[in-house]
Amino acid sequence: MVKKIGILFVLGLIYLPGYGQSILEYTSQWDQYLIQNLTVEDGLRGEQITYAYEDDEGFIWLLSSSGPSRYDGLSLKPFYKGYTGGFMYEFHEDSNGNLWIPATSAGVYKFNRDSSIQYNQELEAPNGLAKSMIITKNDTMYIGSYGEGLLKFHNSAVHKKYTTADGLIGNSIWTVFEDSKGKIWIGTNEGLSILDNGVFTNFTIENGLPYNTIRGIKEMYNGDVWVGTDKEGIVVFRDYAPHKTYHIKDGLSGSFPQYFAQNPMDSSIWIGDHGAGVDRFKDGRFENINESTGLVSNLVMYIGFTESGLGIIGTENGVSILRKRTIDVIDERIEGIENVPFLSVIEGVDNTIWLGTEGRGFLYKQAANWNGIENPPVHSNGYSNGAAIDRKENVWFSTQGSGLIRVNKNFEVDLHLSTEDGIADEFVNGMAFDESNYLWTCTNSGVDRLDENYKVIEHYDSQNGMENEYCFSSLYDSKGNFWAGTYGGGLYRIKDQVVTRYDTSNGLKGLSVYSIFEHSSGRVFVSTDNGGISEFNGIDFDFYGSEYGVSSNTMYSMEEDEEQNMWFSSNHGIYFYSSEDIRRLSLDLQEPVRFQHYTTEDGLPTNSMEATSNATTATIHTGEMLFATSNGVAVLNPKHTRLDQTNFKTYVDELFVNNQIKDIAESVILTPDENKVEIVYSALNFESPKKTKFRVRLEGIDEDWVYVQNRTTTYYDFLPDGDYVFHVSAIGPDGQWSNKTASLNFTVLPPFYKTWWFIGLCLLGFVGMGAGGVYWRSNLKLQALNRELETQHKIQKERERISRELHDNVGSQISNLITGIEISNLHVKSNQQNKALSLLDNLDSDARAAMTDLRETIWLLDKEKVEFGIFLDHLNGYLNRQKRYLKEMNVEVHSTVDPQFVLSPDRSLNLTRIIQEALNNANKYANASLFRIECDQKNQQISIEISDNGVGMETDAEIGAGNGLVNMRERAELMNAALLIESKQGAGTKITLEFS
Repeated sequence: MVKKIGILFVLGLIYLPGYGQSILEYTSQWDQYLIQNLTVEDGLRGEQITYAYEDDEGFIWLLSSSGPSRYDGLSLKPFYKGYTGGFMYEFHEDSNGNLWIPATSAGVYKFNRDSSIQYNQELEAPNGLAKSMIITKNDTMYIGSYGEGLLKFHNSAVHKKYTTADGLIGNSIWTVFEDSKGKIWIGTNEGLSILDNGVFTNFTIENGLPYNTIRGIKEMYNGDVWVGTDKEGIVVFRDYAPHKTYHIKDGLSGSFPQYFAQNPMDSSIWIGDHGAGVDRFKDGRFENINESTGLVSNLVMYIGFTESGLGIIGTENGVSILRKRTIDVIDERIEGIENVPFLSVIEGVDNTIWLGTEGRGFLYKQAANWNGIENPPVHSNGYSNGAAIDRKENVWFSTQGSGLIRVNKNFEVDLHLSTEDGIADEFVNGMAFDESNYLWTCTNSGVDRLDENYKVIEHYDSQNGMENEYCFSSLYDSKGNFWAGTYGGGLYRIKDQVVTRYDTSNGLKGLSVYSIFEHSSGRVFVSTDNGGISEFNGIDFDFYGSEYGVSSNTMYSMEEDEEQNMWFSSNHGIYFYSSEDIRRLSLDLQEPVRFQHYTTEDGLPTNSMEATSNATTATIHTGEMLFATSNGVAVLNPKHTRLDQTNFKTYVDELFVNNQIKDIAESVILTPDENKVEIVYSALNFESPKKTKFRVRLEGIDEDWVYVQNRTTTYYDFLPDGDYVFHVSAIGPDGQWSNKTASLNFTVLPPFYKTWWFIGLCLLGFVGMGAGGVYWRSNLKLQALNRELETQHKIQKERERISRELHDNVGSQISNLITGIEISNLHVKSNQQNKALSLLDNLDSDARAAMTDLRETIWLLDKEKVEFGIFLDHLNGYLNRQKRYLKEMNVEVHSTVDPQFVLSPDRSLNLTRIIQEALNNANKYANASLFRIECDQKNQQISIEISDNGVGMETDAEIGAGNGLVNMRERAELMNAALLIESKQGAGTKITLEFS
């Protein structure tokens, strides 16, 4: 990671000047970041994250106290190979790409991202207490041990050991760091040492350190080296001498700063404290983030940055990953803003930004401050869901229930229009001024046109052309048309007092019109409730849906940025279409247009935007765009919010065949018996991992893509022989299917009877059979007759077996169902509906259980062999289904039998029936509270012990009474098993089966 910081710094210098002025001024610079926390519950190998490393493929390796895990933004994959213990602290990469990890009490590990090699005795340190290390250009390592000094390690051997006898300030080392000039900094319990050409320069409290225990060292871009101490804050070295100190009195949040990193995007310095979270230092000011403001823990153990600019903070309880917001938000974090829903945004005179709220009146920003209207009249606190500017630069707001409000340039409400003034309805959803500065209003009761004195001169409703009066959205376009979109009644165009209606027969997708927008090119677009957008062609509308690449989500509002690109708010975030793609929509497209999709993953406060009118969006003087939402106003800069696809990719991670992992680095050849294929895949996406969804396709099986949502494993059973290519595609940060697909080739070999040699042998065999056919004909007829008789005997025996199974198990269940149905009919005839319904509920469950048991029986009858582990799985499934019938009886199953031990189908079925019979007896007759099944194995001898703690019985009498014990003995004989039944009154029952 160290080698990448210089590159990041250059990128940061290029990137920062383009930000420009923004209307957003956060109280804390931490508000710029989105935080994702990962803990052991998310798959971390250990809670304490001590280091992070980004490899050349873009994966992030997170080091916990007990080993590394690989993170791709979606999931974590722990690696365990080769680790024998030790608390692990750091990653360092050598010239061959190996990662070296110091581990206390275990020496160091060399890790190649697959397996590791441990070096302990080679360190010549009795306790192996490696705490920190660095790797120089020629792969020489300097390893700091706790108690053994500094070790110079190269080619698997210690070449030099530095201790206090050599001038090192202390032998217990906390951290080792190499600066840009090749000098080695060593932090110890006794002070700071700097090693240069074999000579140590030492610092303690006697020559400039505030405290002698040194925990963290980091060189910044300007060459200053920041050194963290225990208890006494930070000392900054300049030109290898103490220059400045920072303590709590200077704004530092804690006294135990241990870890440092410098953000390449803005050069701010991040400081991790052992108990106080993280401070951000910029322009002489410290700002803190901690558990209360989003970090996973206050005890920080690592800080670093990836090449893409992610901040990684390792703590004692997991890791916090910070990424810069693509979209900012005006919300309660901004001074003067309350936590209320916002319904309208507009820019007025002198770059004043106005916000209309839900129930809290109007807010405006003048210069750097947000303010509300002073002493607003009661009626102005309604739902301010529309906004417009007249020629005199007054700001108008439409409200839900309070009519129209006008605010003058002195920020005063100077006019309020209601039904008393002649407007049709005080529920006003939008408005627009025409070329005469006449005001058009869109209300729940139709459309009004007001003159310059705000008197109604035209009204449009069901009496004069508008079949639906609920006007929901509006636009006055450059051609003199007033457009009124209704809620459920389609779209109306009013020109020269003529009303024209448009609906789904004219190219609209739906009848509820959410937004009407005129592009700077003069094109008029309309969005409706069923997704997509429609464009007016002068006569009717052309619809653009998913086949054109336009999202099928419902678009609530539309806005154009300074480069004529279009932005759509929707019921699922914000969509962006370039001006070129907007132009292509009216052409005969060769391929669909592309969009970029923004969600809460990119900083939106909510995915469901406001749906009132086009006043929910605005482009302002800074070039930024504002989108009103229920959780604040989203602020995005179109020039700096393009979603980056560069680092996104899909990949195939692992292949399992018959539950065994296969190496996919080489060509994969599967035998006919290797018929259970499991392919694990994922995607590299740190920008917006929750957007990631997958689709897969197996060439040779699937004709088209199969959408699997966020599932990252696909299974195939019993693939026929042939060549296959597995493809996986994913939705990237832009919200669309990426063309960066991954694939895996494999071949399934044919079975032996399809091979050329087998076919050849068969041909030879047929020739031989023909030559000797006459000789063997009579014998063949006799053998055929014998086989027929034997087959008929087997069929009859199989029929008897199946009949017995269906009669003993499923037959009795069906009889119970018939009886239950008859009783429920009696309840219905007796008008006892509740009893009937209750009984039918139970019958429904019984019927489902009967179907399951039938499937189990067929499954057992159909098998050639049953492994004991699989037998137990099916037995446990049966026992779980019986729990609701077992009163207060607990059931326990214990087994020491080898799961691979094979039962014949007959034996497994008879064993199942014996256990079912014993369970039924214990539940119905024995009043038992415990039913136990013990399965033991000695060599090839199996012992099944079935016991209960019930009232017991006299076995001779019970067998004579025919309560099922006779049936058990018959089944035991069929199993060739010895059966022993032991019981007596008051002492429970034990049934023992033994077979081999």
